[in-house]
Amino acid sequence: WLLMLFEKICGARLTYSYLRIGGVFNDAPPGWLEEVEQFCDVFDEKWVEYRDLLMMNHIFIKRTADIGVITPEQALDFGLTGPMLRGSGIDWDLRRDMPYMLYDEIWKAGVYQIPLGSGAQGVLGDCWDRVYVRVQEMVESIKIVRWCLANIEPGPTIAELPKVLRVPPGEAYVGIENPRGELGHYLVSDGGKVAVRCRVRGPSFCNLPILEDIMPHTFLADSVAIIGSTDVVIGETDR
Repeated sequence: WLLMLFEKICGARLTYSYLRIGGVFNDAPPGWLEEVEQFCDVFDEKWVEYRDLLMMNHIFIKRTADIGVITPEQALDFGLTGPMLRGSGIDWDLRRDMPYMLYDEIWKAGVYQIPLGSGAQGVLGDCWDRVYVRVQEMVESIKIVRWCLANIEPGPTIAELPKVLRVPPGEAYVGIENPRGELGHYLVSDGGKVAVRCRVRGPSFCNLPILEDIMPHTFLADSVAIIGSTDVVIGETDR
């Protein structure tokens, strides 16, 4: 259902390319916003059942609790971000702490909370905590989507900009909260039509090195849960 919603608005189920400089590619098709609201209703109805079937399943707990522990100190030392960091109890989220777009307004409205690991089923920072944070992130995301649906206003979907943008000479770095952590772009301009330097800070690439610290002396059978709890995208790390 979710992938179908993406496909309806941008024509793709995986690589969306919907955002543009100054706005978005196109307006939502008729009935799309209403269908998003229906999805939110079904999610709110079903997610507790799914959580209990998975997160509270004694087999799942046994295979994820006390396994792949990342201490708060390790999380900070390795520069982890996103659920990998918050799973170890570190309260840091770019949407709140370095807000962009409407996130400052949404946070001040008390719409959502920042899920944190707490060692509820084992040790703080274990695989279970990281899964818990990601599941709760979905719940909080639905709250944000509902706020957006209630506050969206009619109007242009993209700003009127010249065909060729010439950015003044200088440099800038902007990071946003990606589902896997901080996704940042560093750009250097000399005033021309294209950037003279571009560097991408991908969350998977930066979160992966922690495995060298937490994998030794673990059971081979546990490696699947540990690697899975990092939620890396291999295509991003292949540099």
